[in-house]
Amino acid sequence: MTEEKIDLSKSLYDQDAFSGRAAHFYRSVNPLNLFRDHPAAKELVDRVKLNKGVLPEGVRKDEVWDAKYVYESAYHPSTGELTFLPGRMSFQAPGNCIIASGMIIFYRTPIQAISGQFINQSFNSTVNYCNSPRPVFVPQDFLVAAGSACAAAFGLNKAASRFPPLIARLVPFGAVAVANGINLPYMRRDECFGKGMPLEDDDGNIVGHSPSLGKESIAKVVLSRILMATPTMVVPPVVVTQLQKPGRLLARNPALANPLTVLFIGLSLVVATPACCAIWPQRISTSIENLEPELAADLREKGIKTVHFNKGL
Repeated sequence: MTEEKIDLSKSLYDQDAFSGRAAHFYRSVNPLNLFRDHPAAKELVDRVKLNKGVLPEGVRKDEVWDAKYVYESAYHPSTGELTFLPGRMSFQAPGNCIIASGMIIFYRTPIQAISGQFINQSFNSTVNYCNSPRPVFVPQDFLVAAGSACAAAFGLNKAASRFPPLIARLVPFGAVAVANGINLPYMRRDECFGKGMPLEDDDGNIVGHSPSLGKESIAKVVLSRILMATPTMVVPPVVVTQLQKPGRLLARNPALANPLTVLFIGLSLVVATPACCAIWPQRISTSIENLEPELAADLREKGIKTVHFNKGL
């Protein structure tokens, strides 16, 4: 009888298709994973890995895949240690819902705008630390991220006072967009402005670095982060502002404004987070013909035709 095996280094879903990537990220960031039995999931995943992918007797494949996603939602990818709860990917939706709601509801004064951005960047730094291949906290990176967001919030808040109320409601989104455009290239500056994106051959060996692919990858990550924030931080303020006009729902029931804002943000996050993470594959393969001429020539001499790299999220 042939032993049934499973490769837990891969995803259950087709990562070459948007629908497969979206399904993968939906299971990875599912907030319900916070309430699962993490030690049991880790034990099952470790047993399968120890058995080189062979399923234990009486265990189904779907049980192992389920355990894999629960395990990966709670444990650090490199150290294997249980991560700090606010830093888990499964806490992204509830955490961002609380913070985004606060930023959109409390936006009128510079202090409110700056405080919201500082809390948001602190949360982002926690997530980055808990999911980084090498969990090292770099104060300089945090200060640049928080400083750019707070400066943008202060400037936009001051400028918005001259415009209609809706523009003021969009200040948090503008600050988040500006901060992403600054802090992501800064934190990944070696890939963008230094050696470049590390490239691997089919066996996972690093065979070169490409600055052009580094810039392209970071641009995609920045765009996906901004798109992720759009339905969360643009749609709710626009809808609430429209509903507050004379004769409409929130004009008659102003107490519903904040609960509806939180509801819209929560629903947006459930859809936007996995969808925007899935716009482009995280791990990408490309022909050496798309690389810098000197690098392509060097790899061609080594008989390498295709290279692989991790775009990041």
